[in-house]
Amino acid sequence: MLSRLIDLVGSRHPRGLLVLEGKAAPPSWEEVWKILEHHARVSRGETDRSIKLPRNLEGYQAYRTEEMEPYEKVLESVGGWEKIPRAVHVFRLEYGVMWKAYCLYVSRVERAGWMPRSGRSSPLINIATILEIDRKTVTRYREKAPHIIADLAALPDDALECSLQ
Repeated sequence: MLSRLIDLVGSRHPRGLLVLEGKAAPPSWEEVWKILEHHARVSRGETDRSIKLPRNLEGYQAYRTEEMEPYEKVLESVGGWEKIPRAVHVFRLEYGVMWKAYCLYVSRVERAGWMPRSGRSSPLINIATILEIDRKTVTRYREKAPHIIADLAALPDDALECSLQ
C-alpha cells in the first residue's frame, strides 16, 4: 500500500517527483484523494464508466474514508511523510540508474505532452538509450522503484541512517 501511495504521488501529482525528493511540500490528503479518485476512473487515457461513485454526500464521504484510511495508516506506520524523502535519498544513492529510469519514465512516458513520439523513436527508446539499458529494463525499473522506496521507508530510522553513511 505504501508503494502505491509513493507511486501515485510520484507519477500523478503535478510536482510528484519533487515531492518524493523533499523539494516540494507533501500533498494534502485532499490532493491524494483527488489523485486516487481520478486514477480510479481513468486508466490509459480512457474513462472507466463501470466505476460509479456514490451520488449522495454521506455515501461519498463513507466511500472516501474507506479508500483513504489504508493510505493514512500505512504512512503513519512508517513515521509520516517526512520519511519518504529520506528513503528516496538512500534509494538514489544505492540505485541511481533505477531512480533515473523511474523519473524519466514518469515524466516522458506517463505524463502526456512531455516528449512527442517522432519517427522511429519513442520516449521509452530514448530513455533506454540515455541510460544505456534495454527497454524492458526501463519498464522493470519503473515498476520496482516505488516498492524499493517503500521498503526503505519502512526501515527503522537508525537502519535508514546507516544506509546514508
